[in-house]
Amino acid sequence: MKTFQLGAWTPDAPDLAAGGLIDCKGVYPSSVGYSPFKSAEDSTKDVAGTVLGTGHAYRKGGAQILYIGTSSDLYAARNLSTLGVINASGLAIPSITNGEYWQFEQMGVMMFATCKSGGTFYISDIEGSLTFASTPTTMPSGNAIGRVDDFLIFGDIKDIDSSDQPYRIRWSPFNNPTGTWGTDLATQA
Repeated sequence: MKTFQLGAWTPDAPDLAAGGLIDCKGVYPSSVGYSPFKSAEDSTKDVAGTVLGTGHAYRKGGAQILYIGTSSDLYAARNLSTLGVINASGLAIPSITNGEYWQFEQMGVMMFATCKSGGTFYISDIEGSLTFASTPTTMPSGNAIGRVDDFLIFGDIKDIDSSDQPYRIRWSPFNNPTGTWGTDLATQA
């Protein structure tokens, strides 16, 4: 990738003799200056349903996987430049409530996908699989998911007892997101 150095971005400076960059299009800031955006590419692959979220993960060696959540399924794409082979999970996903979307989070070699009304699904090892499965234990689902150190955290959740808890967060057992969820001092959950 070719990068180039431009002056500091000064959008509030006057146009005449500003000494900086007033307007910069088609590039993004990078550690070495500004880098150009890649051009859009067509793909012959389609996904069924309305796209309601995307995410990505990195395999060992730096290969990137794109994840797509739709109103009817979850997909994984191996080759980002052409969408390569897209694998549908074939899961029975409940109807997604209007205004909700899929969120994705990688934790180690696992990838989690969650939507509050759609449920939580995971790939146990992204190095060898591209297919989402139901979680092995009762986990919350939510409109927010994140990882903090060794914990997977959900927010605005449908809790493990299926109650709607829009102002609650719940986190996984220590370094074991597929373990037993619940309030437990022994697992720090």
